Amino acid sequence: MSYELVKGEEYPISFFQANEFMTDLHSMSTPSAARSGLVCLKNAVLISIPIYTWKQLCDEDRHFDELAKALKNKQFSKLYRRITRLIKGNTEDRLQQLNTIFPGILNVISQHLLANYFGVTDQAISKATSRLK
Repeated sequence: MSYELVKGEEYPISFFQANEFMTDLHSMSTPSAARSGLVCLKNAVLISIPIYTWKQLCDEDRHFDELAKALKNKQFSKLYRRITRLIKGNTEDRLQQLNTIFPGILNVISQHLLANYFGVTDQAISKATSRLK
């Protein structure tokens, strides 16, 4: 799970599946430091590529640059889909969809983080999760 800290509060940005590319789009697109953190919900192996190495690879190999652009576009598309899902549907439907994509996630993530992820109150998440169980 990637997240940003806002006034000391964790706000989940996205969840990732095994073997999925993850990046901080802001730092990948600008010469700025990363603004998001990463929490592993299961045992995982992470491969970190420093931004200067990433940019050097892109400069040296046109194919790697094309791969980098494709990965960035995929990440952007994923965030765009999340935004459209937040606009549409109710909290229960969105929770069900998240649990379908990431089976068992409702048992791993605190209701408070889920509320932050969906932009709803803790009470709304509590009601929605109780109806799903």
